[in-house]
Amino acid sequence: MDHQLSRLGKQGKPNYCLMLASLLCLFSFWADSHRAYAQNGPPKGPTVIGSAWQEPSELSISNEYLRVDVNQRGQFIIRTTGGDPDVADDNDKPLLYSEALPDTGLTSDLWTSFSTFRYCAHISTGCNWSYDTSHEASSAAYQRVRDGRLITMYGVGSYIPCTAIVRRTIEFVENPLTGREDMVEISFRFFDNDYMLPRPVGAPATICTSAEYLAVREDVGVRLMLDTMIGENDDAPFYVPSTGYTSNQHNFANDNIPDYFRVFESESFSSGLQAVGILNIDTSNTARPDRFLIANWENIFAWSDNLDPKDKATYWDITPEVGIPHGDSAVAIYWDRIRLGSTDDTMKFRYGLAPRVDGEKWLDAPVIVDQMNRYDCFFNLVNRSNEPYTDGVAQLNLPAGLAVANVMVNGAGLAPSQTITEAIGDLAVGASMQIHWQIE
Repeated sequence: MDHQLSRLGKQGKPNYCLMLASLLCLFSFWADSHRAYAQNGPPKGPTVIGSAWQEPSELSISNEYLRVDVNQRGQFIIRTTGGDPDVADDNDKPLLYSEALPDTGLTSDLWTSFSTFRYCAHISTGCNWSYDTSHEASSAAYQRVRDGRLITMYGVGSYIPCTAIVRRTIEFVENPLTGREDMVEISFRFFDNDYMLPRPVGAPATICTSAEYLAVREDVGVRLMLDTMIGENDDAPFYVPSTGYTSNQHNFANDNIPDYFRVFESESFSSGLQAVGILNIDTSNTARPDRFLIANWENIFAWSDNLDPKDKATYWDITPEVGIPHGDSAVAIYWDRIRLGSTDDTMKFRYGLAPRVDGEKWLDAPVIVDQMNRYDCFFNLVNRSNEPYTDGVAQLNLPAGLAVANVMVNGAGLAPSQTITEAIGDLAVGASMQIHWQIE
């Protein structure tokens, strides 16, 4: 296989530091829970297309920024509708791969982004921690739109007596980088098989209430596969904190998983449509991912040569060769072991529009903050000049009432409203760096 250009599974697709004197970071906040959107106005509610529980069918939700379509199997795409209100050329553009039918605006394929699961319910049989040996794709059992959310129910583990039910929810949420609902949250939660009503035709009425089953609550896993395509670029390059700009395959695990990543339409990272994925969602019941992969789509999909990829997918445990060009780009997010009934048994990932940056220096931070909470502020710098960058300094000016949390400079704590200066040092040509401040 040619790892730089691999399109066996999607035939017919088109091929498509600068010196820093100072950085001013100003934030505003509200004491109460009311949030005013002076520039953007209040977000519009989702447009619901389809309703009520039904046999799997194609469903959609949309708002003024994004649209999500889900097919009968639960596979999905995300596109812009109006996109960024301040950008004129990002309407009706893909953030995940979709191939439009000529002169119709409809999509012919929604199957390249999807979810797979693993589950073991019986203590007597043990768990081999691999997906079902037939490598069958997970199929949606029921789908509906409720309160602007796309809800898909999966039956997992049909080869064992006690089948589990997975509920996947796709909904629009506020994007912390824009203050608009131009971001999609994809969440998962497992339930016992007596949770879902009505049952599929022919499904057994068994309710797993054995003492053995209830005592064990075996571990479960989720893998979310996204076929990243930003605008016209299906080989979309990435920016990953601590790694920098990259068009190569990567395998991040555990503490090395970044909090977020950016994906670009432009190979120069300085123009065109941009997306952001948020991996670390800090809530009380949300589990952090165990692995995050950037790789060629086919390498992550990894079907058997004798199977039709639209009907059969996908090996669970994929380890791509790192450091080689990814070509047709995709990501996979793994939650390997989630204990049923634990306090962090919900899995979440967010993906949406990213504010456009110049590709050289920018700040990633919330545009609306709560005075009572701590939040992250990331300054990113890339030396895209032809000369080494030396003796750089970043400066952060905080307004009254805000302070950097738990930071010491020369043995002294930083006071509110104090100007914070941090040395960048030297940066080689093409190198990148990131400064992370926690503000409270």
